[in-house]
Amino acid sequence: AGGNGKASGGLGFAACFSILVTGCVGCFGTTVMRKYPTPPAMGIFLGIVSVLSMQYLILSAVFAGEAQNASQDDDESEYSNDVAFAVFACFLFIVFFIFSVLLFIYRGHLITIDPLAPGEVYEAPQPSAAAPKVEGNATAYAAPTPADVGGAVTQYSDNTGL
Repeated sequence: AGGNGKASGGLGFAACFSILVTGCVGCFGTTVMRKYPTPPAMGIFLGIVSVLSMQYLILSAVFAGEAQNASQDDDESEYSNDVAFAVFACFLFIVFFIFSVLLFIYRGHLITIDPLAPGEVYEAPQPSAAAPKVEGNATAYAAPTPADVGGAVTQYSDNTGL
């Protein structure tokens, strides 16, 4: 590439790395959709798939440009490799774009674990009336002893009862 008839090592790295990232996104997506279909996890997955789609659009344009340069240099091997990956990247762009659009449209059906239903408000638990009050600006409550909660008091060897 670059008009000198030699393949670019950076483009080869970009091609291999993008395929590895796609495999990792596939594993992550399987985990999210099977084990953790919560709104934050599905949102993160949707964002990752959308970015991966755009990455393949950019890679298809870059490799198509490199194929054009290789055709001008009469380098058939580099030309065929660049065209093959440009077509493959364009195909992956289309697949991931359609998947991200469908994931966006049907996200309500895919999210099965919703910690809060619509209109539900989380209420923090209130301290019990038996908890002793702490004086001053303290925001914590004193920890109850076993005797306060009806448990047995453990006798130690010094017979202090604590």
